[in-house]
Amino acid sequence: MSCPQGKPRTFAGLSWAVVCAVVLLNLEIDVVEGLEADPYVWTPSPWGECERGGGECNRARRAVCLRSVDSRMVPPYYCREQDDSELPVLSEPCYNCTQDCVHSVWSPWSECSATCAPEATRYRTRRVLVPARGEGARPCGPFSEVEDCPDLPVCTVEITVRSYTWKVGPWTSCRQIPLSARPKQSSVGSCDSGLRTREVACIDYEGNAVSDPFCMEGRKGASRPASSEACVLPCDCQVSDWGRWGACSKTCHDTDSTDDQDMGLQTRTRTVVRLPLNGGLPCPSLSEQAHCNVSALPPCPVYSWHSESWGECVLDEETEGVCGAGWQGRQVWCTEEADQDNRPVNNALCLHGDNTTSARPAVRRACRVPCPQDCELGEWQNWSPCTKSCGTGGLRLRFREVLIPAAHGGEQCDAQVQTRECEPVECSWWHTGRWSKCFLDFGLDQPCGPGSQIRVMYCKSALDEVLPRENCSHIQEPQRENNCKVPCPGDCVVSEWSDWGHCSVSCGVKGGFQTRIRQVLAYSRNDTECLPADELVQRRVCNQQVPCSTYLWQVGPWGGCQSVNQTCGDDSGVQTRPVYCGKDTGSAVDEELCDADSKPPRQQACSVPCPEDCMLSKFSGWSECSQTCGDTALKFKTQRILRVAANGGKVCPPHSKDGIVTKRRRCKNLPPCYTYDWSPEPWGECQALFGKCGPGYQTRKVDCGRNDGVTADHGVCVEKLLANPPPSQKRCFIPCPGDCVLSDWSDYGPCSQTCGDLPGTMVRTRYIVNLDPTQTEKEQCPHIRDEDLVEQAPCNGQPCLTYNWEMGPWRSCIPHKDAMCGRGLQHAVVLCVRSDGQQVEPDLCEERLRPLSSRPCDVPCPVDCQVSKWSEWSLCSHVCGLGTKNRAREVVRPAQHGGRPCPDLLQTTTCSLRSCEDLEWEVSEWSACAVRGTCGEGYQTRSYHCPLGEGYFEVTQCEWSAPIPQTVRMCDLPCPGDCVLSEWSDWSECSLPCSEGGGYKTRTREMVRRPIPEGRQCGNTTEIASCKADCQHEYRVQVSSWTGCMVPSGDVCGKGTRHRTVNCVRDDGMLMSLSHCHDTNVTRSEPCELECPVDCNLGGFSDWRTCTGACGLTAYRNRTREIAEEGNELGRPCPSELLRTQTLPCDPEPCYTHSWERGDWGDCSVASQGCGIGERTRTVKCHRSDGRMVDEIYCLVEDDISSLDPSQVQLVLSGVNRTELDIETSQSCGSPCPGDCQMTNWSKWGPCQRDCSEPSSRATRARTRAIIRPETGLGRACPLEAEELIQIRSCPSLKAVCPVYRWRTGPWDDQDIRDVWCEDQDGTWVTETACVERDRPSAIKWCIPECSGRYSTCSEGRCICQDGFEGDGVLCFPKEGCADDSHCQFDGAYCNQDDRRCECVAGMVALTVTGPCVLTTAAPTTTVTMPPTEGVHAAGRSSGLPPWWWIPLAVLVGVLAALLLGIMCYRKHHSGEAVINDPASPDYSKNEEKRRQLYVSMLPGNKASAKKV
Repeated sequence: MSCPQGKPRTFAGLSWAVVCAVVLLNLEIDVVEGLEADPYVWTPSPWGECERGGGECNRARRAVCLRSVDSRMVPPYYCREQDDSELPVLSEPCYNCTQDCVHSVWSPWSECSATCAPEATRYRTRRVLVPARGEGARPCGPFSEVEDCPDLPVCTVEITVRSYTWKVGPWTSCRQIPLSARPKQSSVGSCDSGLRTREVACIDYEGNAVSDPFCMEGRKGASRPASSEACVLPCDCQVSDWGRWGACSKTCHDTDSTDDQDMGLQTRTRTVVRLPLNGGLPCPSLSEQAHCNVSALPPCPVYSWHSESWGECVLDEETEGVCGAGWQGRQVWCTEEADQDNRPVNNALCLHGDNTTSARPAVRRACRVPCPQDCELGEWQNWSPCTKSCGTGGLRLRFREVLIPAAHGGEQCDAQVQTRECEPVECSWWHTGRWSKCFLDFGLDQPCGPGSQIRVMYCKSALDEVLPRENCSHIQEPQRENNCKVPCPGDCVVSEWSDWGHCSVSCGVKGGFQTRIRQVLAYSRNDTECLPADELVQRRVCNQQVPCSTYLWQVGPWGGCQSVNQTCGDDSGVQTRPVYCGKDTGSAVDEELCDADSKPPRQQACSVPCPEDCMLSKFSGWSECSQTCGDTALKFKTQRILRVAANGGKVCPPHSKDGIVTKRRRCKNLPPCYTYDWSPEPWGECQALFGKCGPGYQTRKVDCGRNDGVTADHGVCVEKLLANPPPSQKRCFIPCPGDCVLSDWSDYGPCSQTCGDLPGTMVRTRYIVNLDPTQTEKEQCPHIRDEDLVEQAPCNGQPCLTYNWEMGPWRSCIPHKDAMCGRGLQHAVVLCVRSDGQQVEPDLCEERLRPLSSRPCDVPCPVDCQVSKWSEWSLCSHVCGLGTKNRAREVVRPAQHGGRPCPDLLQTTTCSLRSCEDLEWEVSEWSACAVRGTCGEGYQTRSYHCPLGEGYFEVTQCEWSAPIPQTVRMCDLPCPGDCVLSEWSDWSECSLPCSEGGGYKTRTREMVRRPIPEGRQCGNTTEIASCKADCQHEYRVQVSSWTGCMVPSGDVCGKGTRHRTVNCVRDDGMLMSLSHCHDTNVTRSEPCELECPVDCNLGGFSDWRTCTGACGLTAYRNRTREIAEEGNELGRPCPSELLRTQTLPCDPEPCYTHSWERGDWGDCSVASQGCGIGERTRTVKCHRSDGRMVDEIYCLVEDDISSLDPSQVQLVLSGVNRTELDIETSQSCGSPCPGDCQMTNWSKWGPCQRDCSEPSSRATRARTRAIIRPETGLGRACPLEAEELIQIRSCPSLKAVCPVYRWRTGPWDDQDIRDVWCEDQDGTWVTETACVERDRPSAIKWCIPECSGRYSTCSEGRCICQDGFEGDGVLCFPKEGCADDSHCQFDGAYCNQDDRRCECVAGMVALTVTGPCVLTTAAPTTTVTMPPTEGVHAAGRSSGLPPWWWIPLAVLVGVLAALLLGIMCYRKHHSGEAVINDPASPDYSKNEEKRRQLYVSMLPGNKASAKKV
């Protein structure tokens, strides 16, 4: 392989020689990775201008994906699929957006001003919704447009009719009336009357002034418009003088305070005497504060809670029986710490005062009245040895321990010691040993025959001591020597007597029997020589006259407590009871038969209760009076019951359930309770301002009346009634002779239809005031038409309504007398509701159908878990040693409603039936050897039994202790002449202890009969065995876990005892005697304490909180009980906050909304007099949602009036701006005079809006008026400044909305055209400048010009990219892969149309994913598919290096330095931003062709153009 000849080609500034050297050297170098960290980069355009769109202020930019090496634009997915390439932020908020003026759309064209051209014109107007804001914002445009009326005939004849009219100017402000014209009487609290004037002139049809007679001509009865009239001067708010300074807010100084500025505040107030009228100045502040130094005041008292001791535990009302759940109370009150008498003070001083110590302690807590606990005893232990070792009168004792002592009046313990008489035993007797073997008599030379045997005999005491012989002289001395016979080989051989067996009974008058036996060891040749069967068994009486009865101490009940020396108190009395020794049958016997040490006492000290009088605390001070006026006010003082009377003591005075004694006293010298109302007098006569006729005014006196007839200051009524006084002045008019003067309009009459689908009408009238009786209306006032005297208005266009009662939700069940639970009442609100959902006054509903607003209910009381009595104790778990026994109880009633949980249902204690030493098999003696005939092999049998009984369990226990004894064994009965041996003796003790291996043990037997020589000889007489079998077991001490704590009170709590078992256990699990184990001195019982149930303790209820609302079905108030003490798991749990909260409905008041009802503006006052400036009036009332009209204060104050301080209401009333609230009742108006500028009336106020993109922007609304005809001649000129045509005012920010403008489109018509408009968030059409122009949808369905970009298509008038492509519709890229060769990112690559992937042309190979495609001579030629996310390695590796390999290497080394320098220069050159067209640019939508050319210039082959861009 060699490099191609000819001029080297370049690729991205990289020498082809270098590339060729890389290929030849098989270097796997990623060229692009060597040049750029990221082969593709997102390149953003500069930020566009800040623009407002969608209610937000933002600026935007675009970003394109460029190849790093040559800034060539590539499809965006090359950048997206690059791991570390992140799309730049394309939009960000900014805060310097201007707000262009936003208008409403144009109104429809008005009527034409004339019927012929060219005089006829028409106009249309628009109003401002949002005024312009910010430098450079588009200002508001014209508010009106005027044009000639089209399609009208041309005026052909001009007829000039001279006409004259009165021109009326605007009224001046109200001014003081001259002193000569002032009224003779003035009204207290009223504002002075004033005078206002205006210019009145007669003008002709061109607006020129002429003399008055021209306007009077032909108008009989018409008068010249008044040029002056009475008015009410602006009336400033009038307040009273400051009152006295109030008391200092601090009545003492805090001695613990370190603040040098420990200042209090004192306040003084003044009241409103007269509220402002007619635009007068509002009221000043009605209160002011000043500091007061408290250092000279006495120290502040410290208040704390005083708590008495807890009272006796009393059973709950729902607790049955004499014990169980209860409660105990105590008195707790607030007192001053320095008060030695602890007199009660107001609890609020401890709850809310500055110098408080803690929260209020609990006054009630749960407790438990302990149930009577009967004594519980353990099992009887084994009988002790006899108290006397010999003789009569000895006793055997056995004991049982007290498991649970008696408590709380339970049944006392029975005797814990039981006695039994012992069997009489001699104190000394003759002890005899076993007979020795038989010795032949002296002189016999035979091996058998008669002989003698001896035995040891001595006098022995009961203590196993050897005594002198005389101590046994009272007993016949046994035989010391006995004749015997040494059997000959053919003689019969009999064994010795066995030991006496057990007595068949342990006690009784007749006693029992015990036996002993002997056996035939060998028969003689003649069977008759052996003993008969009855001589092989002996029987004797035993335990004769041994009493079977047991004895114990028995006691009777304690007698009453008898006082000693007529005293009372602790241990001041004595009580006794009978105590005697009795049999188990109950009859009394000699006390000597009972254990004297365990004798119970016969008497004990007791307490004689002393009489206790009722104990009371000191009285508190007198409280404030329950009201500040009237003769029914009361004041109270209280004292607390500290102890109730007992044992005949002095009883307590009447008191409340909480133990509070209250005394009351009527308050004296209180002022009467008054009510106030405005008291206006009748209107006075009309007084003319000048002369005897013309405009004037009327006055009347308005007083603040008290219900006792006394007149009070106006401020009192303003404060009490929350309303302005009625007007004390009004305008009037005294007609001059001949004038036609109309009266004021009467009130509207009733509506012709009260309800229904059709609206009704209501009528009001007026009349001619000074009509001459001698003339008719037409004669005196021909210019007044009938319709001028009657006016109609629509009314009651609403459906007919019905009224029904509705109930709110039932609130908490509140038990009677503030009990915790039990019967109570639930309350709900009942209101009268109209069929449209409006709540109304209750008198509109039928009272007989009104549902009850309360009902009985029940709050379930806590039910504690109730369990049954304990069952009997179970059998002991072990038949020997220490075991356990259980007893159980069942749940009779589970805990409910927060009751105490169930106590333990299983109780365990220790027990012992017997010592494990007694647990051995009892076996009989072996029977005689049974053989066929008289000798030879045979067998012996014996029986066994377990002392515990014959049941499976008992037998198993004995078997665990030792294997079942052998019951059958082989034996050999010697024949005559055979050797006869005795039975084996017992095994001896082992020679060594088990710890040393055990050693060995031996046993022996003797020859009883010698054999003959031909007979069977004797065997071994001695046997030795190893002790290992006896040492095969190990023993350990087994200590159980402690049982549960058993307390005297049975199942509740307190101090008690717990037990555990200690046993010696063999390694096979068998319980053995403790003697087999070491370290058995382990504590078997210890004191313990069972945790007492602690119930949740709740404090008292808080005060009722304010209502959640002032009205309606759902308004409620609540109060809550705080947790004073948390309970534990054994007690009653604390209820949730929901259960600790009680709710009550608020006073049933209907909920109303209030709104202004604004009447239509009346005709302008100049309409019937001429032209110029006049007034128009309307009615404005506060409308309640039920249809009634109420005082305007309800509409002015948004909050609940009852929750406001009167001074706040007064300030609201004094600061009302009626113009801003659009509740003015009169305003200037005009009827244009000839030549005057004509303008529309002010539009209605626009919506309240603010710029939400600027947090500091204020909310405003605007209104406008428009010029519809400019002035001519001498007419009144139009405003010169645009500001005079627009008014802007602030509005509440909470009610403001953020304007959002968006394009909307209509449906396509049959010509593929649709409407496009701009609207705000409320759907109101606005001027199109409010919406962003570049987002404007197309109004035509086809694209102009046609979409010329490749892979673009026309959609609804806009060029967009085809499916699978992305872009702006001019330049489109595939979302993945390629569509043509221009989408492949490096030279030598083309787009494979089969799979739409970029591949190298034949003869070239891609070194990496980003190219380049390089020539190769390798055959065959390969093409490599290069997905943008997969790496591709060089494809042609040489198998070896040519001899000239160092030449390209030298070239490479020389080029690398230049290459690095070139890379640095290249990156610096290309580090700037690509300048591309930005959709945020204002010219974006206007330069589509330039934008297309820009993108085309950036295609491959146009790099020069791209660099210029």
